Parts: sequence; C-alpha cells; structure tokens
Amino acid sequence: MKPTNLIFAAAVSILSAAPSFAQEVVNKALHQVTDFLDSAAYRSVDARYIEVPQQRWRVMGMGNLNEVSLKMKSVWESDGLIFSWEPDVTTGVDGSTGIRVGYRSLTAAYMVKLGHQRGSRFNFGTNGNRFGFNVQYRKFKTADPEVRLTYGITDDFVFTDETPEQQENLKHGMVDYYNHPLDSPIEMKSLLIDGYYVFNHRHYSNASTRGLGYIQRRSAGSFIVGASWLEAEADYANSQNWMFLSFMNDIGRIKMRQINLMAGYGYNWVPVKGLVVNLTAMPMVSLDNFLKVWAYDVNGLERYWEDDFSYDDLTITERGSETNHSRMKFTLMGRAAVVYNYKRWFAAATGQWQQYRYRHKDTTGRLTDWTANASIGYRF
Repeated sequence: MKPTNLIFAAAVSILSAAPSFAQEVVNKALHQVTDFLDSAAYRSVDARYIEVPQQRWRVMGMGNLNEVSLKMKSVWESDGLIFSWEPDVTTGVDGSTGIRVGYRSLTAAYMVKLGHQRGSRFNFGTNGNRFGFNVQYRKFKTADPEVRLTYGITDDFVFTDETPEQQENLKHGMVDYYNHPLDSPIEMKSLLIDGYYVFNHRHYSNASTRGLGYIQRRSAGSFIVGASWLEAEADYANSQNWMFLSFMNDIGRIKMRQINLMAGYGYNWVPVKGLVVNLTAMPMVSLDNFLKVWAYDVNGLERYWEDDFSYDDLTITERGSETNHSRMKFTLMGRAAVVYNYKRWFAAATGQWQQYRYRHKDTTGRLTDWTANASIGYRF
C-alpha cells in the first residue's frame, strides 16, 4: 500500500473512532457528576427529620403571579414652587407560566408572561440542605407607568392671585395621581444571584420548600446566612419620552448594582405527615450600593410650542454619565411556603418579597420584587 493511502486509512480510522471516544468521555463525566450529587444528598442528613426521595428526577408545571416595581423620585424648584415627581415603573400584577426540571439539588426553570405584558424569566440554581445558590434573569417592557406628582411652596413664596383655598392647599402640598403613557416603552432587565448557608442542616431543610428536592419529616428551624448580587437597569432614553425625561432631571437611563449580606431564621412546621409550612425572614444590608445614571438633552421643550411641532423633529443627545456609591442601606427579604408531598406527587405554593434602595443627588428610588408561585410536580 502506498504511504499516502496508508495515512488516509489511518486518518479515517481515527475520525470514525472519535465520536465513540467523545461519547464515552461525556458519559463518564455525567456519571461522576450524578454520583457526586447522589452522595451529597445523603451526607450530613438526619433521616428522622429529612427524607431524601429515592427518585432522582422531578418535573413541575408552574403558574406564577409577579410584580416588579421600580419607584423613582426627583425633586426640583421653579418660581417658588417645590415639585416632587414620583413615577412607578411596574409590570403590574401579571401572570406567567412555565416548567421546572430538577435533578437532586439542581433545578432549572423557564417562564413566559401571559397577557399584554411582554417579558420572560430564567432561573437556575442548586438548593441543598447545607448551602445553595440561585441565578435569576428577568426582562420586561412597560409603557404605562403610574405617576404621583406632589407640589407645594418654598418659604419665600409670595401669594398673588391665589384664593384662600388654593393658598391652604399649597401650604400643605397638593398630590395628583395619574398614568403617564409613554410613546416609547421603558425597558427593564435584572440579574440576581443569591446564595445561602444553613447552620442546622442536619435537621432543617431549606431545600424542602425551595428546590423541592427533599422532604421535611419533622418540624425544625435554623439560622441562615447568605449573600446576594443584583444588577438592574432601566432605559427610557428616547426622544419620544422627552416630557418624562425632563421631569426626571434629564436622567434617561439608570443602572444599579448591589452586593448584600443577609442573616435570618427559617422554620419548617410539619403539622401532619407530608405537609410543610415554611416562614423565613432575612434582614439585608447592602455593602456595595453602586449607581450609574445617564443624562440626555432633548429639544422637546423648545419645539413643543411651535405650530408645526412633530415628534419626528425631536432629537436626543447623551450629555454624560455620573457614578455614585451611596452609604449602606438596610432592607428585608421575606419568604413563605406551603408544600404537600404524597407518594411521588407534590404540590407547592410559595411567596417571596424583597426590596433594594438607591439614591443619586435629588433622585431616589427603590426596586421591589414580589412573587407568588403555585406548582404541581412528579418525581421519577
């Protein structure tokens, strides 16, 4: 056989063997991972309090009610009047549906919004009895923020043509509530990574009501410590939103990042076999409270009073950005859950509330996120 033919035959032989070799490597790696997860599931667990299901896999169908709210506040003075503009950028209470798949402590879920709101959410995490972490990514758009407008007078304001009733109202401050429809929607997205450590992990299972990979058999509680990393962004910098921008001190884009430490207590109450009721409270302190804002110039005020005004003639220009690290802030994360296990079937209802605060000069705000979730699943 010629040398070239010999080399060609050898190359064909190697390439044909490569897929089976690669598959063998992948299968071996998967077995190592699953063996590690199986052994970790039983490690340091008191079987009188925590049951590890024999079935490794579980699948759940979920329905979800959720609201994400970004409240902002800007304050300014004009002609002796003090104005406070407080838009509430929120998804409103909307529903979503999705599916979650789990293997031992690992879970992954994907949900899509129902109704008129547009958005989606992806979750991935590992929830063990001793420790766990979760990753959540969310994005949505809204063009109908609710606004609270407050206005009053400064100390040196001089009344002229105001009636006694108007003077009294201005002295005490006047408040208006209304929706402020936007021609271009506000885009919001957030990434949250959080982790926890359970001290009494032999008797208390945080995962029995969170990842649902375990079953709490007897009542128990534990102190819990944790940390979270949040990055969120709101962007409404569009010339179509020129009036909204002017009321927000020309701020059209906000990016916040927080690193939080948490410490609290969780308790699982088991009144009857298969039923678990959980309450968890975790006060939080933000160690790093980073905020970056972008300011924009829009020619809306100059063009609005012209007879031939058109939105097509509006222009927007980025003026610059500012970065701020504010002082530590305290807040709270609260969670409640009810889970019922029957043979291979299980059903759960959970609720969670958390809030993050920020400040930049005369602009303040807070991001609030609450979720109510119901699911039914099967282990196999």
